[in-house]
Order: sequence, then C-alpha cells, then structure tokens
Amino acid sequence: MDHKRNARKAISVLLPLTGIAAGAMRLNSATIFTLNMLALIPLGPWISRSVDALSVGGQRATSELLKSSLGNSVELMVGINAITQKRPHVSQSVILGSVLSNLLLVLGSTLFISGYDKKRLRFDRTLTTVLSSLMTVVFILLAIPTIMDVFPSATSTPMSQILLTQRITAVILITLLMTFLLFRLRTHAAMFASTPFAQTDSNANTARSRHQHRQSQIIEAQLPRPYLRKDIAALILAAASGGTFGCTYYIVDSLSGLARMTGSNESFLAVTIVPILGNFVKYHSIVTGSRSYSQVELGIRAIINSVLRVTMLIAPLLVLVGWIFDRPLILRFDGFEATTLLLSVVVMTYLISDGRSNYFEGLMLIGTYAIIAFSFYVRPEVPANVIFLGS
Repeated sequence: MDHKRNARKAISVLLPLTGIAAGAMRLNSATIFTLNMLALIPLGPWISRSVDALSVGGQRATSELLKSSLGNSVELMVGINAITQKRPHVSQSVILGSVLSNLLLVLGSTLFISGYDKKRLRFDRTLTTVLSSLMTVVFILLAIPTIMDVFPSATSTPMSQILLTQRITAVILITLLMTFLLFRLRTHAAMFASTPFAQTDSNANTARSRHQHRQSQIIEAQLPRPYLRKDIAALILAAASGGTFGCTYYIVDSLSGLARMTGSNESFLAVTIVPILGNFVKYHSIVTGSRSYSQVELGIRAIINSVLRVTMLIAPLLVLVGWIFDRPLILRFDGFEATTLLLSVVVMTYLISDGRSNYFEGLMLIGTYAIIAFSFYVRPEVPANVIFLGS
C-alpha cells in the first residue's frame, strides 16, 4: 500500500515537470498538450486537499471564496493564460465547456450511475429549484453582450459600450456572489442544510441515518477530509497552483498546433477535452459519490454549485483580468453557442423541477452532450464570431 501511495505521489510530481519541460523544449503540439493535460489530473486533488486544509477553522465565507476560485483552477488559469497570450476566445470556450459538461455530462452520468438499478430517484426540489433559478438569472446576465449584438437597435452599439456593459456585468455578478454567500451561510442557512433524500421510498430512514456523516464529501465533490497541516497545505497549494499555471500555459499554447494536426478546431478541444480531463477527479467524485452514498440530491447540489462558481466568479474575474492587462475580454457567444448554453440550462431545470428522475433521463443528458460535442467538432472555426477585442 505504501509503495502504491509513494508511486502516485511521484507521478503527481513528475507529470507536471515533464509536461512543462516538453513545452519548454518545443516538442510537437500533440505531445505537449497530452502531457500537460495528464498533469492536471493529479494536480487537481492536491489543490482541493490544500484548500480544504486551509479552510478548517476559518471563516466560511473565506473558505467558499477559496473553493470557488482555486477549486476551479483549470478554468481560471486557462482563462488567464489565454488572455495573456491574446487568445481570449479559448478562455470563453473553456468556460462554456465547463458549464456544458457539468449540466449535461456530469449530471447525466450522476443520474444514470445512481439510478440504473432503481425505479425512481428522489431529491429536494425546493432547494434545487432555488439554485437552478439563480443559475438561469446568471446566464441571462452573461448573455447580455450577445443579446446586444444579435438584436441591435437602429444604430449599432459601439464596441466600447459593449465592453463597458461587460465590465459592469462582471462587477455585478461578483457582488451577487458575495450576497449569495451571505444568503447561503447566514440569513437562509437552514434552507441549505443537508437533508438527505432516500432514492426509493422503502429505505428512507436507513439511508438518512447511514449517510448523514458523509454528506459534506459529496456537497463539495472532493476527496475525504484533509489530513494536511496548514503550513504544509499552503506550500502544497502554492506548488500545485504554480504547476497548474505552467501546464495550462502550454495547453493554451499548443491548442492551435494540435487542431491543425488532428484536423479539428480549437473550440472543440477547449469546449470538450480541456474541461473534462482538467476536472476529471472532481467529476468522478461527484458521480461515484452520489452512487456510493445513495444521495443523488447532494450530487446535483455539487454540480449546480460548481456551475454557479464558474459563472459568478471565474467568468467575471477573467473579464476583470483582461481589463487589468488591457486585453479586453467580451463574453459574446455566437448563435450556436448561445443556443446550446440556453438549452442545457432549460433541459437541466426541467428534469430536476419535480424532484424526481431516473436513469433514462440521465442517458438523455449524456446523449445530448455527445451530440453537442460532435457538433463542435464538425462546425468550422469562426473566431471573429466567438470573441471580439477592443482596440
């Protein structure tokens, strides 16, 4: 057992170093992309464990902000690197891919894995409805630049005004996130208290008593409770974050070369491959945790919370980072992207609105994601319609 644990630790250290070295040596794009993507898989759990350790005994609001930012380190660091490399459309594609993979692939897998041998899955529809309603409002705010472009007035809105609108929206979203934390942690904390629902009517009491002490693991979709001291956790967090930043730099840098080699396009790679592999451990924890603990409701909460963190903090932060570096980022989706984003929210909200589901609905979500992913693969790359830069 110790040998296996030491081997995993060695791999988690060597993979990032190998990936960064491959990028520094200017190997071919496929090798650079593959090595650095694989390196993100062990780095994610180290960041999560370190954040958990630093959060113990601290303010819950601070802990939530740490989990919201560094808990989504792939989206944040890919976005920052894409902006600094003057390729902000990659940043937008990763955000879009993270949302689509959570709402369709991960949710669908959770429903399927948790319910393939059950007649019905049940969960608290009151809380999930509150969270999904908030998510709908957030997506409307994010889509404002798209709406201004698709439905212009008699005179087209100047780019400077659209950019100003995007920055104001980013500030408002971050303010709403702070208010949501107050709402969740203080004024309406009872609403968010974990109340596990049984998956079948016959095992309600036993499931509630058996899994009460394990709920927090699924809520945050992370590995078991942290065992690190805070000083060690801070060092590991700094090292893992630095490794993630270096790996994502070369991932963004190699995207165009890999797209040419594979005959694909950057949008497909950024929307599908990067979010799935970069968040593989987190997604796996949600899906298997919901099944193991027989609490699909907590898995759904984890998915919605992850999407809210990306849309209410990561996306606005990237807009502000572009502002700071004077490389304007406008989250303006084209018609296809806006439609897929809207449909994913509508479908997810509809499926969980009645507090019941089954494995076939999970399969439908997975199939929907597969169709959308294939559509991104075959559609031509049109960067001009994806992102617009100010002068």
